[in-house]
Amino acid sequence: MDYEALFKCEFKSILDKYKLIGTAFDRDQFAITGNGFALIFTVHLGEVSIRYVMPNSQGKLEIYNFDLFIVGKFDANDRKGVKKAVTHEEIVSNEITIMARGLMNHWQSLLQGDKSWVEKYYAIFGVDGKPYKAHRAIVNKLGPLICVHQ
Repeated sequence: MDYEALFKCEFKSILDKYKLIGTAFDRDQFAITGNGFALIFTVHLGEVSIRYVMPNSQGKLEIYNFDLFIVGKFDANDRKGVKKAVTHEEIVSNEITIMARGLMNHWQSLLQGDKSWVEKYYAIFGVDGKPYKAHRAIVNKLGPLICVHQ
């Protein structure tokens, strides 16, 4: 399955509406960058994970693993019309569709660059939610794009 084409199709309205940039790292990893942030989507073992990237106070990129935090707001409307999946490809397709809908329906402020979610994130996950330093490949690929939007 061409996950890049699926990703671009499902996220087109988000990219257009919020003037975000879509980037492919490889055939299983994609990102959208915006106002001082990026979201990285990784397809692995039939699932899609989502991470948030933003510069810390020293300007170094940090990554938050926030799948559970983000999808916790998704609801039946985000899953509406999604067909039962059997194969890994169908599962990934459904997850990408649901993530695009859920972000558009529940996380508009995040897509606009608002970072007020961080306080709520720490309140829920505490020390376990601590961000980690972005790998050089992510810094090289997304760093310039994140800075362009700031």
